Amino acid sequence: MPALLLTVRVVTYNVHFGAPIDRLADALRGADVVLLQEVQDHPREGASRTSKIAARLGLQQVYVPARTLESGATHGLAVLSRWSIASHEVIELPRMNLHIATERRIALAVTINTPEGPLRVYDVHLDTRLDSADRLTQLVPVVERARRESLPVIVGGDFNTNPFAWAFRLIPTAPSNQALAVDRFLRDAGFEAPTAACGPTTPPPVEMRLDALYIRGLRAIGWRVDRDARASDHFPLWLEVGR
Repeated sequence: MPALLLTVRVVTYNVHFGAPIDRLADALRGADVVLLQEVQDHPREGASRTSKIAARLGLQQVYVPARTLESGATHGLAVLSRWSIASHEVIELPRMNLHIATERRIALAVTINTPEGPLRVYDVHLDTRLDSADRLTQLVPVVERARRESLPVIVGGDFNTNPFAWAFRLIPTAPSNQALAVDRFLRDAGFEAPTAACGPTTPPPVEMRLDALYIRGLRAIGWRVDRDARASDHFPLWLEVGR
């Protein structure tokens, strides 16, 4: 399987509807590939928020909306890259009836032309009030697509792996290690889970490991959660990969 020879710094960050652009850009500075979730595009602001962040960082970008808000803004996913983005596609995820606030969920798949060959990246944002089994069901279209790739692959984003079981997809009940369930699912599909040991990716008082990065055809060099970043209700999760 082809593998990258250079070192790539990847970060996933749920920006929670958008903090000031400068603060978001500061939290992402130094990244080669950025996966964003819950980023918005407000037509009245002129250039999209994704393009503004990308411009501050000197990166290429692609943004896809998952839904339209009452204000007319759109809300979705974005991938930013130091290198050209050769292609992108939207993957529809199974729609789960949450009874309240049911939303369309998607993944964004991009192919990035690095100096030493293409890299395939999947940016994911799953529903919140799901049990582990439902969460894996929603993730299946991404994993099935990614496991067939001949390129090096990164699958990351906000998996919303909260530590609860849910009654009727409404009420949190018993403790449940959803993050571990997703880790096992990806490992069984042939991926490594280097960020599994990173700990919580959200601040107190309810610390949860909601975000993750998984790799195949790559070697993890280092990883960390940037708990000094305060531009969102998530922390940026960083991973450095190479051959």
